[in-house]
Amino acid sequence: MKSDVRFEDVAEGQEIPSLVRRMTNVTNYLYSVALWAPHRIHYDREWARSEGYDDVVIIAGLMSSYLSQMLVRWAGDPGSLRKLDLTNRAPAYAGDTVTSRGVVRRKYRDGEETFVECDVEVENQDGTKVVTGTAVVRLP
Repeated sequence: MKSDVRFEDVAEGQEIPSLVRRMTNVTNYLYSVALWAPHRIHYDREWARSEGYDDVVIIAGLMSSYLSQMLVRWAGDPGSLRKLDLTNRAPAYAGDTVTSRGVVRRKYRDGEETFVECDVEVENQDGTKVVTGTAVVRLP
């Protein structure tokens, strides 16, 4: 997706266009296989419940990838995601709908390059913050 966002057009406090995804067992399973993450809580409902979870647990890396996707779409080309620092706060489950969000916290220059630091989060349909963190994005 092409984005025309430029450093001079961005303001501190500005929201980044969100990204909404529905978590499915298939997507979760395929992502887990690609990462070689064989823990049964990511594909076996009964096993996940035996460990105290409500359902199959979505692998954290999948939500990180959705946040990355949101930021890269927003930054466009030649923008780039330079840093992503995340903390998992709560599990997300198969069937959940999650929304990735971000807001520009700070703009700054480093030599000739221009950056924005953002607060980011993933929230489920109940308003639970599943992932929180920060990101640094280079903008043209």
